[in-house]
Amino acid sequence: MSVLLAAAAVGGQGDQMVVQALAARLGAGRPARHGGMDLRVVATREELDAARQASDALDALLRHAIAKVPVDALRTVAAATDVILLEAGRVPDQSDRLDTGELRQAGADELRRRGL
Repeated sequence: MSVLLAAAAVGGQGDQMVVQALAARLGAGRPARHGGMDLRVVATREELDAARQASDALDALLRHAIAKVPVDALRTVAAATDVILLEAGRVPDQSDRLDTGELRQAGADELRRRGL
C-alpha cells in the first residue's frame, strides 16, 4: 500500500489511478442493502482487513492532497459504501464493520468546494 501512496506523491502522476485502485479495494465483496443502506458484504476477515487498509490509505491521501485528487476519483470516494463481514454461524459485531462515512463526506465536501 505504501508503494501506491508513494506513486501518488511522485510528481502528481497517477493520482486518479491510485485513488481508484484504493477505492476498488473498498468495493470488495458483494453489494447488499440493509436498513436503507448500501453495503458491501465480505466473507473473510482478510477481505475486511484489505478494505480497512485501503480506507486508511485513502484517508491519509485525502488529508494531505485532496485538492490534487481528480474529480472522477473524488466521485468514486464519495460513493464508497460501508463494508461488513458476514461469516456463517456468527452474528457480526462492530469490529466486523468498516464505516466509510468520513471518506464519503470528505469526497462530497471537496466536490462541493469545487462547485460540482
